[in-house]
Amino acid sequence: MIKLIKNELSKIFLRKNVYIMIAVVISFIFYSNYILRDKNLVNDPYASNLPDIKIFEESLAKINPDTAPEQYIRMKNSLDSVKLVASYSEKTWQRNILTTGIHFKYITTINQYAFGLEKDEEKMLEAIKEYDTFVAKLDNNNWKGIINDEISLQEKNLKELRDSLLTADIESVDKIKHNIASLEITIEAYNIRLDKEINYTSDYLDKAVISYIKYSQSIVNTTPDTFRNEYNYKQQLQSYVEEVTISKYIIDNDIDTLSKNFHPSPSATIYEQYDIFILILILLISGGIVSEEFSKGTIKLLLVRPHSRIKILLSKYITALLMIVFSYFVVAIAQVAIEAVLYGTINFSTELAVYNFNTYTVNTYNIFLYMLIDFIHFIPVYIILTTLSFAISTVFTSTTLGITLPVIGMLGGTAINYTVMRRQMISLKYFITLNWDFPIYINGKLPQLEGMTWQFSLFVTLVYLAALLLVTFIEFRRKNITNI
Repeated sequence: MIKLIKNELSKIFLRKNVYIMIAVVISFIFYSNYILRDKNLVNDPYASNLPDIKIFEESLAKINPDTAPEQYIRMKNSLDSVKLVASYSEKTWQRNILTTGIHFKYITTINQYAFGLEKDEEKMLEAIKEYDTFVAKLDNNNWKGIINDEISLQEKNLKELRDSLLTADIESVDKIKHNIASLEITIEAYNIRLDKEINYTSDYLDKAVISYIKYSQSIVNTTPDTFRNEYNYKQQLQSYVEEVTISKYIIDNDIDTLSKNFHPSPSATIYEQYDIFILILILLISGGIVSEEFSKGTIKLLLVRPHSRIKILLSKYITALLMIVFSYFVVAIAQVAIEAVLYGTINFSTELAVYNFNTYTVNTYNIFLYMLIDFIHFIPVYIILTTLSFAISTVFTSTTLGITLPVIGMLGGTAINYTVMRRQMISLKYFITLNWDFPIYINGKLPQLEGMTWQFSLFVTLVYLAALLLVTFIEFRRKNITNI
């Protein structure tokens, strides 16, 4: 058997199309990483392109503040805001904190009193004084002073909301409670920054605070009535809880680790980014490993050897499975090497955090270990598609069908999964693409359909595999090669 497998591997690595496809995949990986670097989009929460100030100035000059005060104020607010942001260098905490819009209220108040319908010079001068104090704190590197001011302001707003709740009508209560919960999260986040001394520096702690605010707010803003059914609501809520828990873990333990959504290394999302290319590499081999023997007529030479048909086919199937590992690691090694060249190895130093709902713990992994674990998690998908490709190649002796049908199945399966999940069509729970996502069970997340278990999904997956292999081996034994 080992000799047969070695023979199959040698034939594969003599095929030019394998090397051509590897070159295409590596080229795409390089292009993908280069575009990310060029656009500065490697998960920088503050990354943004400032608009041209001249455009705002030209637009403002065309508006008459006396006839269109509100339009003039809106444009003036935008112009003043962009000017202030542009006055600080990129990657500074001043530029970062301003991208959150923390300054906008000062500018809006000044322009409202200067150009609004109810002009008030005294109030305008007072607003300018508050704005100048704010800018002075930016210039003096006093970020804590700015945060303390924000806390005081938001606590005042919070008190007003709580007071209004006492006299609010029934229809307004829910909205006010929602606003109260949102403000409490904002104040909590500000206090976390002060307690842990987390400035707006775009480091792992800063990103964790941003994530904590974002997903905590998402929990508050997400309600069951925005979903088709309650189970979809629970699934979405669980994803938010995961991010909030990871963020709080990072903050509390001051650990240089980030969730997949915030991790700076593209290597953390190899499956999501390159799954179709890994699959095509696999299918290029599994889809032709049998059919090409028939198309070239070499199947006769193979079958005259002193080996049974079952043994010959099994050696080809094992070879196809081995190429899953080969294909994944070609992509993984190419991604790591290209990332190291374009970004530097610093991205690999940040660990990756995963929350396990089974144990209610946050687990952290070195990026290279996570890549290996991620591959193991998703290998059932590749095995199923490889087996399908292998079966089609054997039964229909067509390389084209062996490659295209599994690709269509994967892409179509994604669309079907989305529809089935949204509508919770329980009757379709036996569909294979709904059952091969085993990482969901490993990390304790809610399955695609309510009531599904890992035992059920494993059983369904094994049934599909057994059925495909049974048909494949039976058909191969029955094939007549006399006319080939």
